[in-house]
Amino acid sequence: MTAKTLPAPAPLDFTRQQRSELADFLRTRRARLSPQEVGLPTGMRRKVPGLRREEVAELAGIGTTWYTWLEQRRDVNVSIKTLQQLADALRLASEERRYMFALAGQQPPVIDIEKDHVMLEGLRGMLRELDPSPAYIVNQYWDLIEWNSAASKIFGRFEDRPAKERNIMWLLFTDPYLRKLHLDWDAFAHCMLMGLRREIASMPRSSRLAKVISALSESSREFCAWWSAHDVVLPRQRFRVLRHPRAGTLTLDLTILQILGAPHLKLFSFTPVGWPANRRETRIIVPLMASVAAGTRQRRKRNRCPQLPGGRQTRK
Repeated sequence: MTAKTLPAPAPLDFTRQQRSELADFLRTRRARLSPQEVGLPTGMRRKVPGLRREEVAELAGIGTTWYTWLEQRRDVNVSIKTLQQLADALRLASEERRYMFALAGQQPPVIDIEKDHVMLEGLRGMLRELDPSPAYIVNQYWDLIEWNSAASKIFGRFEDRPAKERNIMWLLFTDPYLRKLHLDWDAFAHCMLMGLRREIASMPRSSRLAKVISALSESSREFCAWWSAHDVVLPRQRFRVLRHPRAGTLTLDLTILQILGAPHLKLFSFTPVGWPANRRETRIIVPLMASVAAGTRQRRKRNRCPQLPGGRQTRK
């Protein structure tokens, strides 16, 4: 007797599923808004709560028929501009905007953390909690957004740098202090460069990233040579060995994480190996560099290469 087997499950039609999810999401967001909230007259008695389809279309500046098709799960293409107009019309929060963009198969908009004070304060609090382990946050252009006091003490006082130079990729390839600090600078810098190359693949039209790469290519022979190799396979390298001028050799475990709700931001956290069992590095980092900042500024010679094009900087 031949044993019966269950038929293999049919592959999910993710496109159809996403259209269905997007339609349901739009309907629920429309239903929660009242005409008064968006500045429309109440008019006659409504059969259902919330806004009508034609009202959402009017607020978003799009055709009523096209919006109706969208809620009817029809196969229509949605542009980024249209999604932004719908998000504004429906008063969507940042997380809701990202969710709607994802359902529509579009790249979600980057959150401007300069305007998101709640998120910014949360990130600062997280960095303070990581002290005395060095940690910093970079954006999609590798600009330093926030850092804790330990990072400033170990990697040099970022706050004393001009805003245009507060880019971790720029500093890594042009700052003599950071080159000397990393015991295996070549391996680490090459690894970081591969991360940058992977970043630009997701934003091929970014003029800001193009300017960063151009400035680095002009300023660093190593960057120029490695960039032309097109390497993107990141080595499994966790531990960073630093040769600090006052603390001596420090072994730190590097962890890189994306920030929930703002995936264009990356957290770099350097934890002393063996922490909390091994307190040597931790004890050193806390009081370390009380006077290193002044010494570093005296020793450091300003790089005369082309300046890195300006980016936004949120730290005060």
